[in-house]
Amino acid sequence: AECEKQENGDGPRGIVDLSHISRGSDESLSTERQKDKGYVAPVEALKVLVAILLLSLALHFVKDGLRAKAPPAENGRMPKKSLFTRPKRGLLSFPGNPNQEDGHLLLKKPRDWKTMGYHDYYHYFDCFPLRDYTNKPVPTVEDYEFLRQKYIQIVDSNWRFDDPVPPTMGYSIEKGKPFPPPFYAKLSPGKGRGLFASRDIEEGELVHRGGLQNDVTFPSDGLAWKEYIFSLPKNYACSVMDWQWTQWTNDDAGIKLFLGLDISSLMNGSARRGKLEGTPNVLPKRKTSMNYYALRDIGKDEEILTDYDFFETKWRDVGLGVPHKPTDKRTDDEWRS
Repeated sequence: AECEKQENGDGPRGIVDLSHISRGSDESLSTERQKDKGYVAPVEALKVLVAILLLSLALHFVKDGLRAKAPPAENGRMPKKSLFTRPKRGLLSFPGNPNQEDGHLLLKKPRDWKTMGYHDYYHYFDCFPLRDYTNKPVPTVEDYEFLRQKYIQIVDSNWRFDDPVPPTMGYSIEKGKPFPPPFYAKLSPGKGRGLFASRDIEEGELVHRGGLQNDVTFPSDGLAWKEYIFSLPKNYACSVMDWQWTQWTNDDAGIKLFLGLDISSLMNGSARRGKLEGTPNVLPKRKTSMNYYALRDIGKDEEILTDYDFFETKWRDVGLGVPHKPTDKRTDDEWRS
């Protein structure tokens, strides 16, 4: 009766109009009142709790996955964003070993790192797969910059690299003139990296002038070189060991250990691991010289080849000749090639 009065507009104020509610809606009305008062059904609360737990677990697994993919630095600390994170191209952009992606990692020093020789280091860093990998990219400016900064930091803080010609083009072949040498670096399918003539070169012409600021040296005790190697990620360390050589000089300082930090170090020998791949077309005029001259006319885009046997390789005289027992028997020239 009260509802009828309200429907007709005669009922007292405060009476709820129930005319639009069906007879079986008592339960729905009760639920709505509970929500208005801030109550949540136990089933709904359980659903919210399960959703929160699942989200937390998902975030935890994602975080662990990202941490596992990041390369570990020295002392087990996570590295900061730097050249240790793998770039899209350059020396860190490919596996150091075709079977495992470890080329961007730093290796820990073994207990006897100070007494290890050159061949021991080559084995310890497992450089053979990298050396035999024929699709290694040509180093970038960033690669050379990283290696140069490490050299200044660890070996010689007074050394300066201020040649206006970028290392990916070589160096200034004439003093005071920013003109690169007559060669360029590229990847030769099936052979690896090499140097090729950028123009026609005449017999007797100077092709490569060595001994400039991009050819760095190391003290004869070998310790600075060892510190330098262990400061580098694996791909860099193995590349450095392939780009260095020993040579007698004119300054009566005996034999020295050299490292070329531009594309000139990519010059191949005419024989690689005992296989003749051509005849040398550039050589120095004497064993104490670092200037390479054309032995014959060299055509544009022809590969520039030298003879590694022209120089003596004496690791012992530069602090890197400790007796070793390599599992892979190779000559000194084969190790360097």
